[in-house]
Amino acid sequence: MAAGASSTALRSGGVVTIVHWVKGMKEMGCMTYRGEEDAEVAGHWPRKMERVINQMRVPEELRVDCMTQLLIENGLYDLPWRRGC
Repeated sequence: MAAGASSTALRSGGVVTIVHWVKGMKEMGCMTYRGEEDAEVAGHWPRKMERVINQMRVPEELRVDCMTQLLIENGLYDLPWRRGC
């Protein structure tokens, strides 16, 4: 089942949880972010996240929560946009 199709089913069934959305995001290629110093990695991560979130039609009110689930260790506190990159 495509991630978009499962997203629609979850939304209409009222069983939407961040776990389901994040699982779908990972299936579509989203990876965790650890706050890597590599500018290419730091720039690619938010663009990929935005594309997938839009493709899956994640509800606006859940987007930040879903993205933060994929931030680990320093990535949670050392976001590229917070460093001024």
